[in-house]
Amino acid sequence: MFTEQNYLSDWLKGELESPKDFCREAITVLAGEELRTGAVLGTITATGKYVAYDPDATDGSQTAVGILITRSVPGDTSVDEEAVALVRGPAVIIEAGLTWLASVEAGDKTTALAALAVLGIRTRESA
Repeated sequence: MFTEQNYLSDWLKGELESPKDFCREAITVLAGEELRTGAVLGTITATGKYVAYDPDATDGSQTAVGILITRSVPGDTSVDEEAVALVRGPAVIIEAGLTWLASVEAGDKTTALAALAVLGIRTRESA
């Protein structure tokens, strides 16, 4: 069975266009993370490296701080990877296109989306 990959247009519906790339930032994804575009991100406080948002963590990644734009597929899982993330708004996203850890429950998603809203990343129901 073939599973279609995520695309940026699955979840990002608009962002501030001027100045160019204002809402985006170059980030470092922690080695071993296998993330796709649309992955909700947290940051490990001690290192500043990005990982999947994990509401059960205690290392800083329990707070949603952005959404992965470029697909992160590590070739060498022992090496950190450079990527690009949506880290501020104004931006509009579609929740259904986001990707989450399997352990993230509905209430955790609501909390994460609220944290992203504080950053100016707003959610709407459909395109």
